[in-house]
Amino acid sequence: MDSLFIISMLSFLNSVKPFHFHPPFQFGSNYEVYYQWKQIDYNFPNSSVRTELINNGGFIQKNCVPTGIKVFQDKVFVTTPRYSPGVPYTLNVIPYKKSYFDQIFMRNNGPKLTPFPSYEMNQVGNCTALQLVQAMELDPYNRLWIVDVGRAEIFGDPPKNFCAAKLVILDLTNGNKIERAYEFPDSVVNRDGNIIKDIQVACTTRDDCFAYVANINATERSGLVIYDYKNNDSWMAFHPSMMFDPAKQNVTIEDTSSLVPFGITALGLTPKSTNYSALYFSKIAGDHIYRLNTTTLKNGAQLKANSMLSDADVQDLGAKPSGQSDGSAMDNRGRWYFGSLPESAVYYVDTTGNPGNLTSSSTKAVGNRREMQWPDTFSFDGMGNLLFTSDRFQLVDADMINPNEVNFRLIRFKTDSVSYLSG
Repeated sequence: MDSLFIISMLSFLNSVKPFHFHPPFQFGSNYEVYYQWKQIDYNFPNSSVRTELINNGGFIQKNCVPTGIKVFQDKVFVTTPRYSPGVPYTLNVIPYKKSYFDQIFMRNNGPKLTPFPSYEMNQVGNCTALQLVQAMELDPYNRLWIVDVGRAEIFGDPPKNFCAAKLVILDLTNGNKIERAYEFPDSVVNRDGNIIKDIQVACTTRDDCFAYVANINATERSGLVIYDYKNNDSWMAFHPSMMFDPAKQNVTIEDTSSLVPFGITALGLTPKSTNYSALYFSKIAGDHIYRLNTTTLKNGAQLKANSMLSDADVQDLGAKPSGQSDGSAMDNRGRWYFGSLPESAVYYVDTTGNPGNLTSSSTKAVGNRREMQWPDTFSFDGMGNLLFTSDRFQLVDADMINPNEVNFRLIRFKTDSVSYLSG
């Protein structure tokens, strides 16, 4: 029996063609598809709930798109934003540090997503729960900062403006307890029109923290949202550079175009070693990189009186040769990584060098036109790797997702660095 079992297993392993081992990581040359999915599925409370949600339109599988990620110990938090109807849960968790055999069995369709921190906290229309989460950040004190748009079906006509936008902070080492839930006032984040997305957090102590949040919506309220944890207060900052560029609002990937009239999105906060002194940003509909001093952004009294930043406050560092991008990540060495939408690749710039030479010295880290379409959101894993999602959003937007082929991937590559929050 033992010999027959071994022969059967060898035969099975030889038949698993899609799984490949990559050679040892070398920065900038190799990457690994850690998980991939044809379609997203969830761990529902039971099969009856799944069936009921399918029947009543609460679960429409083609509308469930994994975008935001953050890695914490042996978990990956994954967001599936409620852009369209039929997304039952918006914040979820999947395993990390999977074994070799687990990866083989999950290779062609990755693990089901488990709602986090609970089913109840993902309830649509309940304003104490999460409505639409795109972005998160992990601080040095094991807290997860969750950005909730407060709205649902934002690509619908009309969208469902259930709740005010809020910031929810969970203590991951204390039973995932909600440490704070802060509701943004309408004067800072318009509850009926916001699309708050990317977030960076600067903590010098557990209580002395500032969060910087991008509101990408192309309205008069788009711009940068600043939250002061110690004083539980918020305000906004605005500059014309944060608005979308009409000439760059069309993104074409492998002959499929997507209209993305959105402003400021990717944020990169310089590392703890710089005392988080500068914030870099770019936008989906645009290809320039801009720089701000955080001293200016933390002046709440002045920005409450006048949220408009002066031209002297915002430094235009020029256009990226890699074109438009979505998400980004800053490491502890001051390297700012961002996706290239036109090239299906990831680039980085070294922010410790000459700012005037920043964009011209951008370096390609990894790229693959089939597997890296629409690199979306990034996360360091604390072990020298950078992970990101590729979600083929151009096909999602065009309603062209084919459920019989791989559409979504979680990819990682070696950087030998960690998050900007680590020093």
